[in-house]
Amino acid sequence: MTFMLQMLAETPVYVWVLLVYLVWQGARSMVQSTQPVWRLLLVPAVFAVTGLALTAERSDIVVPVIAAWGASMLALLPVGIVRGPRLIAVDRRTGVVTRASSVVPLARNLMIFSLQYGMAVAAAVEAGSQTSLALATYVVSGASIGYFTGWTITLWRRYLHT
Repeated sequence: MTFMLQMLAETPVYVWVLLVYLVWQGARSMVQSTQPVWRLLLVPAVFAVTGLALTAERSDIVVPVIAAWGASMLALLPVGIVRGPRLIAVDRRTGVVTRASSVVPLARNLMIFSLQYGMAVAAAVEAGSQTSLALATYVVSGASIGYFTGWTITLWRRYLHT
């Protein structure tokens, strides 16, 4: 219990702000909404930045770790393409889209946040260089970037063709 309290207390405030934002965005996705297309790109951008930041902090970059990052990215790219946003209507003149309601964004946001948070905590606790920890961090980063790259491709294709 002491470890948990210490971990929560030492987590920077911006991490909790990010979590609140991701929950808020996920909860909003559970209701059909109309918004500018650029707003749909904020969550993918957040996860891309945090994923890259987590990996950039590591100093134990070796070929197998980079290969794992690339493999996990390529593995989840098709998942992102399949699970891309469902657009009901598109107004390209104003840059506004209407997307269908779904619980998936909330679940996805919480899952990826939890994985990245867990990797950051593990890296802070295990200050020494460990290849298995580096591997896991890179896999999570590559997977989230792959997923959101595929998701963004689908958003773009549906935006252009709906």
